[in-house]
Amino acid sequence: MNNTTSSTGDGVEAGRSVILVALDIISDFSKNTKLEAVADVSQALIIGHRLVKNLDIYWDYRDFNEVVDTNGNKAFYNKGLIPKNVIADVMADVVTLSKTIGEVVADIRKIAGKLVTPASLAMDVVSTLFTVISNTIASTITAHEKLGLNAEVYLNLTKEQKEALQQQWADDERFSIHKDEFSFGEVFGEAFLTTLTSWGTLTAVFEQVLGNIVPDGLNPFETPNDIDLLGSADNDVIDADSWFDDAYRIYGNAGNDTLIGGDHNDKILGGTGNDIINGKEGDDKLDGAEGYDTYHIKDRDTIYDKDGKGKILFDGKQLPKDFILKDGTSGIWEAKDNQGNVLYTAIKGANDLLITSTNSPADSVTIKDFFNIAIANGTTYTALSINLGHSQEDIDKNRTYTIKAIDGFLSHIGTGAFPAQYLDIYGSNKTDTIFGTGRKYLNIDAGDGHDLIFGGDMADVIRGGADNDVISGRPSIMN
Repeated sequence: MNNTTSSTGDGVEAGRSVILVALDIISDFSKNTKLEAVADVSQALIIGHRLVKNLDIYWDYRDFNEVVDTNGNKAFYNKGLIPKNVIADVMADVVTLSKTIGEVVADIRKIAGKLVTPASLAMDVVSTLFTVISNTIASTITAHEKLGLNAEVYLNLTKEQKEALQQQWADDERFSIHKDEFSFGEVFGEAFLTTLTSWGTLTAVFEQVLGNIVPDGLNPFETPNDIDLLGSADNDVIDADSWFDDAYRIYGNAGNDTLIGGDHNDKILGGTGNDIINGKEGDDKLDGAEGYDTYHIKDRDTIYDKDGKGKILFDGKQLPKDFILKDGTSGIWEAKDNQGNVLYTAIKGANDLLITSTNSPADSVTIKDFFNIAIANGTTYTALSINLGHSQEDIDKNRTYTIKAIDGFLSHIGTGAFPAQYLDIYGSNKTDTIFGTGRKYLNIDAGDGHDLIFGGDMADVIRGGADNDVISGRPSIMN
């Protein structure tokens, strides 16, 4: 989707955003090439209009920051600072407009057909150059030493997340940049130079030309197709990364599966069972469905989890369990190390939760419907081993602890020694004996095996799983 937010804040912006979304849908799903071209041209005009308005705001900041009074003395406003969200909005519009212009030229090329002429070749080159330039501008400006991670984060937020972050940026000099330290001319000049001297750009143009003149199936640069890989009802291991260079749709089905994607944008569905899901490279969609699932994050992935049970790993390391609400905000939480350095940031957007890494800004994960699947205890939210709270004391008071038995072994689990009031208990695939004692709220999933399960004194949820189980809602079978 196109960037649908703006620093302008005028009443026209809401209508503009709705129109852009509608045109995006037409462009993406229309099978009529001419209608698609009209939609893309309309988008380009609307984005161009919004870019002009955002540039006006940017120049107002630059001009308003320094004036000369009647005595010839310079007076400064805002300490010469320009909010980064203003820069980021201009940047997003430039990137989107460049990409849209490339799409418009590509539409014209489609209408012209496969006929190879000097004009058609020129359109292929222009279309590809504008697309590559848009990507280069984005990567160049987000790598700017004065903008850094904040611009990278801002570009990938929803409208609600941007509005929440702008509240924080407004009063914090860390989220502003002095006008003498930043110039769009220098940034765009560097992006254009990088584009025109990049081997990747030259090969992209070559691929585009071949794609329009070489029959399908004979082009060595043809975009990979999605390949479906299906698991069974058993415990499957599907490692698509060791196969072909294609995007994959992987279905684990039942069982405790290990599912590994490839280098493209994969879709992985674990099914029932305790699955390990690793999309690897690309912006992947990961759906563990039911069970205690483990998600490995690389690049910008999206998690769809049905029951909120499991954990998330960045670079092979599990996310910190506790995220504390950032002072002065209502939807931004931070996980810090013992020295107080921010390791991860969690940002609320509608019902979703975006988590970004300070040390690895290129990696992020969006947990869809996090606030719908999370357990809400007071002011804390818990799902996928993540606790969001106003304070550490708040989290500790309402914390849900997880007890997981090891598959392949018999287990005996008693809850009396645990200080927490809320416990999630997962049995093994063998015989488990689970005793719920004390005034605790238990969520028990015994899994496979012939299990013996006793609930606690409070309201418990007990699932026996496969095989023959003995279940009692009381702490002892004698009661």
